[in-house]
Amino acid sequence: MTDALLEVTHQSRDDAVARERLLLQQQQLFMRETNERQQRAVAEARAREKVLLEDAYKREQSLVRRLCRETRSLWQKKKSYFRTLTNENKRQKLAEDHTERQC
Repeated sequence: MTDALLEVTHQSRDDAVARERLLLQQQQLFMRETNERQQRAVAEARAREKVLLEDAYKREQSLVRRLCRETRSLWQKKKSYFRTLTNENKRQKLAEDHTERQC
């Protein structure tokens, strides 16, 4: 009877150790899966943020190019306008000089 009781006790202890080991393995697996999921989520968030930043950068660059073109165009118009004014002033001055010479 004592041998049978001792055997049951050993078996119960072995079962408890096996359950404890299995529980520890399950916890480790759960932690690993959780960490992997979090890492994937962080990587996906970074990828989304990168795409958003790239899109914003492209829009900003496009805006800068458009503003440069518009500024260049305005400068050309202003330059042309002043050239026209200068030419008119020169013509007017020549006309005045010519009139003064005739008088």
